[in-house]
Amino acid sequence: MTSGSGDSSQPENTLALILEGHPREAAAQLEQTLHQGELPRGEAGCIPRLKERRARARLAALTADGILGSDTPKGAVSLRFRLDAAEVLFPGLFPQA
Repeated sequence: MTSGSGDSSQPENTLALILEGHPREAAAQLEQTLHQGELPRGEAGCIPRLKERRARARLAALTADGILGSDTPKGAVSLRFRLDAAEVLFPGLFPQA
C-alpha cells in the first residue's frame, strides 16, 4: 500500500498502535473479531495464514494485553479498546485535560 496523503496511512497507523509489540499476523484475528463482533475461542485456530498453535498463542497474547477480552475464561472474545489508543481510534472524541 502506498501512502499518497496523510489520511491514507491512518488505518495502518491505527493498526500499528493497537498491535504494538505483537506480530503483524495478529491482525487477522483482530480483523475477524471486528467483522463478527466476537470470536469464539474454538475458531481462533481456523484463521487463514496462521497455524492453529500459533493462532492460539496470538489469541492468548492479545487477550493478556487487553486488546481482546472475554467475560469468562472460556467464552468468546471481543475487541477491547485500550485507553492509550483512544485518541488514535476516536480522534477528538475525548477532550484533552
